[in-house]
Amino acid sequence: MTKLSKNRFALQALFLILFLSTTLTGCSNIINTSYSQSSVQPSSTTAQVTTSDLTVHYIDVGQADCILVQNKGKNLLIDAGNYADYSVIESYLTKQKVSRIHTFILTHPHEDHIGSAAKIVHNFDIGTVYMTNITASSRVYKSLMEELKLKNIKPKYPQPGDNFSLGEAAFTFLGPVAQYKDVNSMSLVVRGDFGSNSFLFTGDCTDEAEKDMLNEGVNLETQVLKVGHHGSRDSSTYIFLKAANPVYSVISCGTGNDYGHPHKEALSRINDVGSTLFRTDKSGTIVATSDGSEITWNTVGTESNKEHVSDGNGLASDKDKVTYSQNYIGNKNSHVFHRPDCASLPKKKNQIKFSTRQKALDAGYTACGKCNP
Repeated sequence: MTKLSKNRFALQALFLILFLSTTLTGCSNIINTSYSQSSVQPSSTTAQVTTSDLTVHYIDVGQADCILVQNKGKNLLIDAGNYADYSVIESYLTKQKVSRIHTFILTHPHEDHIGSAAKIVHNFDIGTVYMTNITASSRVYKSLMEELKLKNIKPKYPQPGDNFSLGEAAFTFLGPVAQYKDVNSMSLVVRGDFGSNSFLFTGDCTDEAEKDMLNEGVNLETQVLKVGHHGSRDSSTYIFLKAANPVYSVISCGTGNDYGHPHKEALSRINDVGSTLFRTDKSGTIVATSDGSEITWNTVGTESNKEHVSDGNGLASDKDKVTYSQNYIGNKNSHVFHRPDCASLPKKKNQIKFSTRQKALDAGYTACGKCNP
């Protein structure tokens, strides 16, 4: 072989090596940045790559809740306003070109959250329906269950940790983590993660349900909080807000409503964590748009006079006024569980502690008839 031929062969070999190296490296990058939606797990620290926008519509239905979430042609509806709100909801969904609701979450069976649900199920193509496991005797609830049966839709009753995807967004149910007599406390709590952005939807979640989620170590951190129970003083406690640490908060309530929502106590606490506040009674329908890293709004919120601090998220300070008694106490002999202040507590050697009411029930213990834990 001549010297020129040897050099040409060497150059060709070098070019081939470089080409194969570049090709293999490119394939490696593609594998690392793609993912299957069915295996997406929400995370506040590891953001998934997004190629689209997520829109969250807090529909103005007065003193009620109805939220539409859209991504990649998929639609999620959370709650359904009052019975009288159907025309407003239908008009809005039609305007957003919604013909199929891929996922329908009904946080709890109060009329201001399921009022229009039966008509929505009747008139729209419905995919998966998630409901809390508590029932109601109201006409709107019975009508909803009848419509679901007619359409052969069996609702799912999710447990904390259950999840589903909507386009490129991942949603995880966080609560309730226990059983409560208060229907509001039984509200489904769900968090949506999209890229590095997160949205927390709390229904009418109350302070006792907030407390139990915190005791269970649930990750409540979020950028956008749908404030619980229309801004009631009995929700959005300091310790909950510090754990969630929302940059933005949204309250859905009606102008001049009979409940006085939002209450000044809740507004003060939201302000204290430095969260910018949006209200449907002030701005009408509120729309948040996320590209996976930044969130923009269709209206201007009320900025807090306190700085929003990201460091130290989830830590409560000594000055927090909200404190909770933890644990339920069971009797190892009778298998009855009590509140810690119950007059019928067993001797210490016969006591067993449960961090939540549900854990006591799961262990086969029954509730004390005197203290009604």
